[in-house]
Amino acid sequence: MTKNTQVPNSVTNLRKLWNKKIKPQYTQIEAAKKLGWTQGAISQYLNNITEMNPAAIIKLANFMEVDPHEIDPNITEHLPEVLTITTRYSSKNMTRKTNNKVHFKRKRDSFFVELDSSARWPDAVLEVCEDDGLDAARYIVVLKGDKEGRICSHDELPAKAKIKKKYPILAVHSGINRLS
Repeated sequence: MTKNTQVPNSVTNLRKLWNKKIKPQYTQIEAAKKLGWTQGAISQYLNNITEMNPAAIIKLANFMEVDPHEIDPNITEHLPEVLTITTRYSSKNMTRKTNNKVHFKRKRDSFFVELDSSARWPDAVLEVCEDDGLDAARYIVVLKGDKEGRICSHDELPAKAKIKKKYPILAVHSGINRLS
């Protein structure tokens, strides 16, 4: 591999963090053992010989106990629990395409609920979470003595005494074309 002439910001940031947080405590060999890497791999990242992929950035950030953004400010879409979507338009101007990337930090306890064809949104999947204290516009609710979930707006919620479980709806993914 040939060395890149222009040093990316991520390498510059890594070097600064490495010199501040790791160099006073460990040699590259000691750090490499703790990371499960070779000393050569660390040297190649620090000297911009090998490009850092998102997994390497995350591993280095965890090792140095820093946020991965401190190494690479553009890593957001590669982080675990981040959902990246591309918007086609802005609501301020629906005549001009934007193709902007938007990143959402997904809740760790979120999961998906498949809706059957008789539901309010046929061919849809709900993204919900376990946090029933989270305020949402809509919920999927299971009543005591029932196994079926029903979708309710905040104003349509049954009395607390009747609710077995309430899941806030984080997103509705509709018009799903199933692959299987």
